[in-house]
Amino acid sequence: MTETKDSLAGLTPEEIEELEFQKKAKDARKEKMKLRRPGGGVALTPTSLLDIMTILLVFMLKNYATNPMNINPSGDLRLVKSTDVSESHKHLVPLAITSKHILVDDKPVVQVKDGKVSATAKREGGDGYFITPLFDALQATAEHQKKLAEYNSSVKFEGELMIVADKDVPFRLLSEVLYTAGQAEFGKFEFAVIRL
Repeated sequence: MTETKDSLAGLTPEEIEELEFQKKAKDARKEKMKLRRPGGGVALTPTSLLDIMTILLVFMLKNYATNPMNINPSGDLRLVKSTDVSESHKHLVPLAITSKHILVDDKPVVQVKDGKVSATAKREGGDGYFITPLFDALQATAEHQKKLAEYNSSVKFEGELMIVADKDVPFRLLSEVLYTAGQAEFGKFEFAVIRL
């Protein structure tokens, strides 16, 4: 310790400050080297992991906000073509009518055969318009959205559906679906189409 004081005796205060800065930098490099793994990689700290998670979260939220609905036409779902298309950026509940099923939020609710729903799935039988399993699924979705609206003031239940229907769906089946949706508090509709 006396040697250090003797060697610093002939130095100016600026030189002493520079030496102390270099010593601190050397100590910091040693600490970084301790974090290195034997394989040459650097250990991840909780801070860097939080940064990664934050970036991923922001990316997913932006991607979700700009693309609220993704529709994948398949063999049993071919969309109608239209020249008059308005873009909706609201998050609507998707209701798909394919040649084989009626789906709510991509979950099959009732089977469709030859453009009709089975008479046993309707409240009034074969001539009825009220499709019971569809009503139950939409009612559950409405209740879920209302609960979300209670806890999040930016979310409102407005009873809006995005109808994604096969181009060959009979008008009678479409009428039954719209009637049932109206009974389940979904009175506003938008139809998905392919832009020409």
